[in-house]
Formats: sequence, C-alpha cells, structure tokens
Amino acid sequence: MNPDKLAKELDSVPRFPHTPLQIFESLKNLLPMVAVELLITRPDRSFVLIEKVGTSGAWALPGGYIGFNESPEDACRRIAKRDLGMVLSSIIFFKIFNWPEGSLRSTYGHALSLLFQCKAKKNIKHGKYFKKIPAKVLPHHAIMLNEALLAQ
Repeated sequence: MNPDKLAKELDSVPRFPHTPLQIFESLKNLLPMVAVELLITRPDRSFVLIEKVGTSGAWALPGGYIGFNESPEDACRRIAKRDLGMVLSSIIFFKIFNWPEGSLRSTYGHALSLLFQCKAKKNIKHGKYFKKIPAKVLPHHAIMLNEALLAQ
C-alpha cells in the first residue's frame, strides 16, 4: 500500500455525514469516533428512546456521530430532526463516556459519547417516552441512562 496514494484518495472522500458507509466503517476502526446521545426529558421525568435499526428491536437514546466541522450542539439538532422529527429548545452537556473497542457497545471501534440533556419545543413524531428504562435497551445506553436519571 502506498500511503501517499491512499492519502490523496481519502482527500477526495466526502466529509461525514456524507462519507460512503464502506469508507466510514473502515475509518472508524482506525480512529476514535465522537458521538452525541440525546436524553430528551419532559417535566414528568419521562424520556425518549428509539428503536435502533439493526439491534433486534433494542431501544436506544437518539444519537449519532458528529459530522466534519459540526458542533456537538448542531449534531444534536440534526439528530433530533432526523430521528424524532422535532426541534430542541434546550441542549445541556451532561457527561462524556469512553467506549473502547470490546466494551459494551454493539459495534466495533473506539467511540466517545457526549451525553446531552435536552428539552423539546414540540412532541416527538417518532420514538416513545418511557418512565423506566426498558429491559431491552442497548447496554451502554442503559449505563448512560442510569447515571443521568439518578442525577436529576
């Protein structure tokens, strides 16, 4: 493999979130990826989860990777619109979680999750509100939920 040729080819790849999936999957195995996770709550302490595609019906926090030159807050807004069909009225950083490869995450690669506590301007169009963490939730999201909900 010629590193100069590979670097030149990679320079022509569209920046995330427009990176082709095959290239993105290869890159995430080389570098830690940074994701945002949204804990959207209502005054009654209920919170939103979505059914995550490809996880056998497991529930998850809405979330995704931060795009190139995208702020974490802008990523939160993009993900809320994409996953829930809604606009956020408040976005407050809660905590960073480190998920090295081989940890509880169901995918490969090293990731950092920035958990944000959010409020919505309107009701969600997709997803479901819960008052308790369901049994079938992604394991690493259960950790984040337990920690954040105890802090409220």
